[in-house]
Amino acid sequence: MNTRFSLLSISFVALSIASAASTQGGYTCTELCSTTTNSVGPGVVLGLDGAVGVNPERAVVTGGPSGKFGALIYGKVCAQPAIPWGNGSLCITPFHPSTGRYTVSNFSNGGTAEVFLNSAIYPQTFPFLPGETGYVQYLYRDVQGWNLSNALQVTMAP
Repeated sequence: MNTRFSLLSISFVALSIASAASTQGGYTCTELCSTTTNSVGPGVVLGLDGAVGVNPERAVVTGGPSGKFGALIYGKVCAQPAIPWGNGSLCITPFHPSTGRYTVSNFSNGGTAEVFLNSAIYPQTFPFLPGETGYVQYLYRDVQGWNLSNALQVTMAP
């Protein structure tokens, strides 16, 4: 589903991520690992949206516990099989040199959080170069420990 909206005077095209591969603005997303239930419902769902050029503009997570914090994590190596961690499954290989995280963010009262990936607005840029494949997932604090969102495989256009 594509929807137009305005954010900071820049037009973006919102992208709904489904379990099938979706292509938007020069990158393809495929859901790898599914989310696990959390203290407020069926779990946190991660999606990427907006494209100006070839990179996603932001990550959006929904279904989180209000006021709790988390961070978007990324890496170039997928954990196969997924690693049980906290109350979820870690789908990115930890301790690999390509693994990193974005700044910590909090869930709103409605259970959503955003991580901006546009270097013109925020200092961090999307970590994958044209032609590369990488993995993103949202790690967050829940009432009873840590949990993780679904994971996305992101393939950048060459």
